[in-house]
Amino acid sequence: MRKTAADKAWPDTPWTLEGHGDWICDLAFSPGGETLAWASSDYTIQLGSGGDHTDWHLLEGHSGSIRVVVYSPDGKTMASASDDRTIRLWNTATGAHQQTFKGYSESVIAVVLSPYGKTLASSLSNHTIQLWDTPTGAHKQTLRGHDDYVRVALFSPDGQTLASASDDRTIRLWNVATGAHQQILKGHCEYVRAVAFSTDGRTLASVSADCTIRVWDTANSIHLETLTGHIEWVRAIGFTPNGKALMLISDVNMSRRLHSG
Repeated sequence: MRKTAADKAWPDTPWTLEGHGDWICDLAFSPGGETLAWASSDYTIQLGSGGDHTDWHLLEGHSGSIRVVVYSPDGKTMASASDDRTIRLWNTATGAHQQTFKGYSESVIAVVLSPYGKTLASSLSNHTIQLWDTPTGAHKQTLRGHDDYVRVALFSPDGQTLASASDDRTIRLWNVATGAHQQILKGHCEYVRAVAFSTDGRTLASVSADCTIRVWDTANSIHLETLTGHIEWVRAIGFTPNGKALMLISDVNMSRRLHSG
């Protein structure tokens, strides 16, 4: 079997990465799996590939523990959020610092970059979402409406819509260009922990601590189907490329569930 670029980037046998001087707070693989970013309470991020640790960048600049690292969908940019109440953007090829977003008065809960990396969304502990222009660092919009923590935010494949999932048991859809609230999706009995768009953006799946998955029509906020049967929490979810099936990971196992789309 031919090895992919991700296969070639990593050893075939288990290895240990070392170098941080404190707790590891978060890590993320690039979309293609070729590189890894891992963040620490020592205020730094290590970025690179290869188990021998010879081709890595040490990213410095934060003055607090780094809680979140996330790649842009094209893998060219990585964002980091810290207890110093800033978010930094980094070039993943060189490790160079690109932009710093300042002015946060609350802790950052989640960060996501748009498909082309032009917009950054961050959810805060005050239940709001901030939208930023990544090339200039300018603040674009503050999205208000949720009544509790926003655990996750996700851009639609075309980057025009943002979905936010909250402890208030709802999902909200927003217009990225204007910041206008478009839809509110209700029905879960516990907080919503993850969402996923289909490749055409017309369908959204949401995962809740109520151990259900709900499937929605995003244009009309219509509930299409509820998938039940998981006795443990579902941790992650995603649509297959044709949008006809969902892949999910639960505390018990990984399985695939068809939906009616």
